[in-house]
Amino acid sequence: MVPFAAGGSTDTVGRAVAESAQKYLGESMVVVNRAGASGTIGASETAKATGDGYTVGLVTGTTLTVQPLLKQLDYKMDDFKFISSVVYNPLLLVVDGKSKINSIQDLINDSKGKTLKVGHPGVGTVNDLAHAALFNAAGIKTTNVPFKANNESIAAIIGGHIDIAAVHPMESAEYIQNGQLKVLLTFFACIIKMI
Repeated sequence: MVPFAAGGSTDTVGRAVAESAQKYLGESMVVVNRAGASGTIGASETAKATGDGYTVGLVTGTTLTVQPLLKQLDYKMDDFKFISSVVYNPLLLVVDGKSKINSIQDLINDSKGKTLKVGHPGVGTVNDLAHAALFNAAGIKTTNVPFKANNESIAAIIGGHIDIAAVHPMESAEYIQNGQLKVLLTFFACIIKMI
């Protein structure tokens, strides 16, 4: 069970896990996407599944830690039996590759008197929280544009429908490498070699 739409980084990880698991289980794993409500729909369905080992959910940290602080949910941490941490997936702040903005300082200067349209995969996701912290600290006004997955934010930036988004490297590397997206910063301290 993947709690975000097909094509995003959580889906990519879920499909890689399913493919790898087949070697060890001797059976196919079917990836089911249950997107919406910042990952809580899929997490809820996973929590309610019979504990027989036939349903495996891929949940994100914010789905389990932040979402319960924002809304009443029908699951809690004790409803899950954790198997493994699968991936650490940092965030990159990106703009259109043709943008005249090349740095955070350019972004701050250019955004004065404007409201930026910011894409993210749901309120209370790590993407949304990273945006909010950065833009509040920098005094940048924004309008949130939620999508079901980061790949939708990427398409919206390239299509000129939104201005900026924080996305993961595994879903954005191709677009960064071919110049369609430009990275302004990473939301962590080390550099990603693939970009």
